[in-house]
Amino acid sequence: MIRLAARRALRIGALKLLRFTLKAAANVVPILDVVADAAMALDIADAVAQYWKLATDLTAAFDFAKQGPHSLEELQVSPGNYKQFSSYGDFVKLEPAQAMLAKRFGPAGDGYQYHHIVTQGGANADDLPAEQLQNTDNIVRLPTLLHEAVNGEYLTPAPEDPSISLYQWLQTQPYEVQREEGLKILRKLNILK
Repeated sequence: MIRLAARRALRIGALKLLRFTLKAAANVVPILDVVADAAMALDIADAVAQYWKLATDLTAAFDFAKQGPHSLEELQVSPGNYKQFSSYGDFVKLEPAQAMLAKRFGPAGDGYQYHHIVTQGGANADDLPAEQLQNTDNIVRLPTLLHEAVNGEYLTPAPEDPSISLYQWLQTQPYEVQREEGLKILRKLNILK
């Protein structure tokens, strides 16, 4: 987790330094100097925002990790109160009109993202009913940096066929197999007990 955050910070810093250098060099050319200064000011503001987000993500991940592995019920947005939705948009209440019709869960919170134990994309989007993917048993709340680590696990080689990713292989498996593999990944990363 720390390595992932450090790589992200270094990448952001290196790109910003390159942009600043190029824009500073543009200050030598008349008229371009004003444009370069304005662009540099925007880049500085963007860099500050990105570092602030990274700090928020790190804080959320460290606070989460301090508590140790969690039970599945602790990660679920509505443990013991199963609800299903016809789309992810219905789950997070993207439309204000939807908010008036029924209570939904809203954004995951600063430094957090929602994670689908059985992934919602790829072949699953066509092969599985939306309600099977978009429900409170399948969607859990994770710190952003840990969510990125979980997603990275799906890019590893598949156990049955190393020429494809685990994500691609899982898309060919029944829902129950996909769910168990998703839970295994959460356990492997010490997110789930």
